[in-house]
Amino acid sequence: MLKVRKPILTTIVVIVGLLYFISGIIKLNDPLGFSYKLQEYFSVFGLSFLSNIATTFSIIIGVLEVSLALFLLLGIYRIITLKGLLFSILFFTLLTFISAAFKLVTDCGCFGEVLIISPWLSFFKDVIIFILIWLIYKNQNELPNSLIKEKSTKIAAFIIVNVGLILGIFTFNFLPFIDFSAFKKGVNLMEIGGSRDEYEIIYLLKNIKSGEEKQLNQDDYNSSGIWKDKDWEIFGEPTRNLTKKGKKNSVQHLIIRDEFSTDYTQELLGNPYYNLIIVAPDLGDVNINALGNMNALTINVAEQFNIRSILLTSSLPKEANDTAKNLKLFPLIFYADGSIVKSIVRSKPGLVLLKDGIIIDKWHFNNMPKLEELTQKYFNQ
Repeated sequence: MLKVRKPILTTIVVIVGLLYFISGIIKLNDPLGFSYKLQEYFSVFGLSFLSNIATTFSIIIGVLEVSLALFLLLGIYRIITLKGLLFSILFFTLLTFISAAFKLVTDCGCFGEVLIISPWLSFFKDVIIFILIWLIYKNQNELPNSLIKEKSTKIAAFIIVNVGLILGIFTFNFLPFIDFSAFKKGVNLMEIGGSRDEYEIIYLLKNIKSGEEKQLNQDDYNSSGIWKDKDWEIFGEPTRNLTKKGKKNSVQHLIIRDEFSTDYTQELLGNPYYNLIIVAPDLGDVNINALGNMNALTINVAEQFNIRSILLTSSLPKEANDTAKNLKLFPLIFYADGSIVKSIVRSKPGLVLLKDGIIIDKWHFNNMPKLEELTQKYFNQ
């Protein structure tokens, strides 16, 4: 057995505990977001029948991670906790290896939208964590005594598990406490985030007298002053060589189209006045009563303040048109990529208030604002 000194063992316990706690609390902060990732896993592994209870799995996994983390740090239920940690990390290591080897998903979803990790990086991360947990397991007799008195252990465990459940249920029924998405309040959707691809421009120059040819990049072409020499002319089209790949984010990928694929992104997002967006990723999986209430709100704000509203979805046009007809929806319907629509607001449906491309506020259908609130807070300002 590999012996580990107590100070090092304590450090390992803290590292593992914090990693599991952070991972779990991120999931409980955004259980709907993690459920979308679980649905992706279910789909690629042929388990789509579990998609309907993905949110339940999401909350349970978050509670388990937080509970295991705090149990480890507090030193309670030590044997069960260590076996639970070993089982969970073995499962996640196998999952991330299969995902990476067969390119099943683009990111593991371990830390939600806080930190996007590739499957291979996530796999190596899990291998390291497995080694750390194994060291704790093999040296468990060297661990310090529990920080909780034995008679209070059950009470502490009850509080930890139930606080985790309450947190996950609350954020699912409202919105995450902290919005880590690219569509958080205050973001200007008209400003391109991330960074652009960078290119080196290469000119092919030809001397019209001697026939000599040479290639110069844009910087050398400008600094050399060769452009002043009338004997040298640019021959053909410049070549663009990619030198640095830009980083993309969800905002850059937001393209809003109508059912005929006409791009309305700039027109809709660039509206200098207030406008409401009802966000419903899948109209087949939406709270119909909430959608009806939002529809009534858009009618009222249009009548009283002439404020435009749209419904943004990733459903097929036929389903969207059928829903619009059945519910007599007032807003015009537009379409965007499903993964992007799901990121805008964690609610089915959700409501977003925009002005001049800036996300002013957004709401879950369970705490949808009344007309009087919008009027006093925004429209009469």
